[in-house]
Amino acid sequence: MQSASPGAITLVHVYPSEPITYFTMERIHDCFAEERLTAERKLEDLAERIRQTYPSCSAEFCLGNPPEEVALMATKFNADLIVTASHYRSFLGQLFNLDQAPKITHRAPCPVLVYHEQSE
Repeated sequence: MQSASPGAITLVHVYPSEPITYFTMERIHDCFAEERLTAERKLEDLAERIRQTYPSCSAEFCLGNPPEEVALMATKFNADLIVTASHYRSFLGQLFNLDQAPKITHRAPCPVLVYHEQSE
């Protein structure tokens, strides 16, 4: 088991797996690949900015189901706390079960702090 050093921050971004079907066009695959690379770059840029003031910061980029992957990473790094944002608080977001925060909370091996952005 890998363990993070005390006071370490690990930024985790889980990119949903690409829906693969027999009829998916190459152009769609290219679009998913481009979006994934953009997300990876943004995560690494954020980690680099944080390292300027807090050197004990690392970044992990995963593909898969966000709640499952976050729980696996928390277990892998023996996390003391998971901090996540709540998204899709609208009626449609709740209807289609898009918010990942409740799912992360149920699978997490440690406490979870959920940040709710103020509505304007």
